[in-house]
Amino acid sequence: MPRANSHPLAVLWASFVLVWCLLAWFRPEKLAMGSLVVLCVGFWPVLIAYRRTRASPLRTAVGWAFLALVLALVSQYQALAEPLGGGRPRTCLWAYLALSALLASTTSVLGARRPGAGAWSMLMIMLFLLLLVPLLESSLLLTKLRDGRRFALEAPWSFFVILIAVAGVTNYLPTRWSLAASTIGLGVGLQISALIVSDSPAARRGIVWSTSTGLYGFGLLATLVSPPSRPSRDEFSRAWFWFRDRWGVVWALRVAERFNESMKRSGLNGRLGWDGMEWELRETSRNPESSEEALTTLLMLIRRFATPQELEVLRTGKTEKS
Repeated sequence: MPRANSHPLAVLWASFVLVWCLLAWFRPEKLAMGSLVVLCVGFWPVLIAYRRTRASPLRTAVGWAFLALVLALVSQYQALAEPLGGGRPRTCLWAYLALSALLASTTSVLGARRPGAGAWSMLMIMLFLLLLVPLLESSLLLTKLRDGRRFALEAPWSFFVILIAVAGVTNYLPTRWSLAASTIGLGVGLQISALIVSDSPAARRGIVWSTSTGLYGFGLLATLVSPPSRPSRDEFSRAWFWFRDRWGVVWALRVAERFNESMKRSGLNGRLGWDGMEWELRETSRNPESSEEALTTLLMLIRRFATPQELEVLRTGKTEKS
């Protein structure tokens, strides 16, 4: 993942957001160009993440995010060729393709472990193709577009897309990437709502396609300015926060549950919570200073997620460039 960086990057990110919001309010017809700029800059954190997830099961999720970014860019190029007052129906189609790739990216994390990462990657391809079924179900789609009609999500597809979107976004809301997750989640919510509501004005729908994709770019840039969860006091805390923030809530809760079971069996009176290890000092308990055993147990539980090089970095306490 991109490194949380200094205050100037946070100021730059906030300045981008402010300018983009002013553009949306005063010159909505120019919003597509503003979103193009944001999306182009958004390649920076994605390329950093791709380089740093070498040999990691998370690389598939980063690859889907890259595809979503490319499709979002195409959608905004298409928006420049369509009038805003017509609702930009073809822009809508490209934006929906970007949404589908983005949902495949967030869902990929739920299966990012070894063994099984390869099979899960195939399932993500099937998920992406499944999300395209609503497009295929729209009979004579091009004719509908020429007649001024538009693509819309109808039940049960709308419920299916909402379910996948909620699962992917909420998986990272309690982590250090909460700003990025909430920004992307806002864009996803806007786009899905515009696809479901059938009586919204055409111009408003045209603005949504640029707004939602622009928020995707801002969400990616937010990973560069997100601060660490909290200062890591020891190797165990660094290892836990490293895993928790990268794989999100679903896997973190599962690993914490298994870790606590192992602690009980070994006689260590400690419990792993969301914010780290909590030791219970008792006369009958083993010495809490034996945190090396706790670290070993944690690394054993996450060995299916991390590479051997990453595990070695976490064990030795060296600073990881991520």
